[in-house]
Amino acid sequence: MHESVTPIARLYGALDANITIGELKKGRVEKLDEEFKEVCGSIEQNKAQQDKLYDILSENSDRHQQLLHDYDSLSDDKLTNDIGRRWDAFVIKNTSTDITIIPSVSEFRNAVSLAESELTDRFIFTCTASSDISGRADKIIKESFKEFLDHLETYWTDGYFFGSESDAYKRDCEQLRSAIETAEGKLKKVAIKLWLRAARARRGKMEHEAEEIGGSIEMFLYDKKKLENRMIQLKKRQGELLSRKDDVEKQYNQDMERCVRFKSLLNNGYHEELDRCYAAVFAASNPMESFVELLSSVKMIQDGRRIRDRIRAATK
Repeated sequence: MHESVTPIARLYGALDANITIGELKKGRVEKLDEEFKEVCGSIEQNKAQQDKLYDILSENSDRHQQLLHDYDSLSDDKLTNDIGRRWDAFVIKNTSTDITIIPSVSEFRNAVSLAESELTDRFIFTCTASSDISGRADKIIKESFKEFLDHLETYWTDGYFFGSESDAYKRDCEQLRSAIETAEGKLKKVAIKLWLRAARARRGKMEHEAEEIGGSIEMFLYDKKKLENRMIQLKKRQGELLSRKDDVEKQYNQDMERCVRFKSLLNNGYHEELDRCYAAVFAASNPMESFVELLSSVKMIQDGRRIRDRIRAATK
C-alpha cells in the first residue's frame, strides 16, 4: 500500500497507463486500417460487378430493340407490299400478255410450256423462305392452263385459216393471256400466304424472346439498382472510416508527442537528481551518511533503467 503512493510508484503507474493508451490507440488504427482495406476491396468488387452487369444489360437492351424493330418489319401490310415488289421484280420473258405467238397450235403449246417454267421460277424466286414450294406452284399452274390445253386438243390441224387474222387465233391468244393472268394471281396470293404464315411464326418466336429479354432486363435493372445503392453505402462507410482513422491517428500522434516531451523531462530530471545524489555522497559529513547517499544513488540508477525501459515501450 505504501509503495503505491510513493512518487516512483505513481510514476510507474503513469507510464503504464500511457503505454496502455498508446497500445489501444495503435490497435484502433490497425483495426480501422483493416476495415478500410476491406471496404476498398468491396468497392472494387462492386465496381467489377457493375461493369459486368452494364455490359450484359447493354447487350440485352440492344437485342431487345433489334427484336422490336424486326417485329415491326414483319407486319402483314409491310410484308404484303414487299412480296408484291419482289414478285414484280422478277424479269418477265415469256409470260408477258403482250407476247406475239406464231399462228400455230404447236406454238401455243410451246408458249404454255415456257409460261409454266417461268411462272414456277418466279414463284420460287418470290418464296425463297418457304419449303416444298415447287410442288405447290406446279399444281396451281397445271390447273390454270388445263382448260386452255384441253381446248387446243380440239383442233384437227396445227395451223389457223387466215393466220393471225383468224378469229380463232385471236380468241386463243386472249385465252392464253387470261390463263397466264389467272396463274399469276393465284401464285402471287399463295406466295403472300406462305410468307405471312412464316412471318407470323417468326413473329411469335420473336415476341416470346422479346418478353423473356424484357423480363431479364427488369431483373438486371433491379440488380443494377441494388449494386448502386450498395456502392453508395460503401462509399459512405469508406469516408467515415477515413475520417475516424485520421482522427485517431491525429490523437495518437499528439499523445506520442506528449510522451516524447515527458521522456525528455524525465530524462533531464533523472540526471539532475542523479547529480544531486553524487554530490551528496561526496558532501556527506561522515562515512555512514556517505554510504546511505551512495545506496540512494544506486537505487536511483536502477529506477532510472526501469523508467527508461517503460518509456521505450511507450514510444516505440
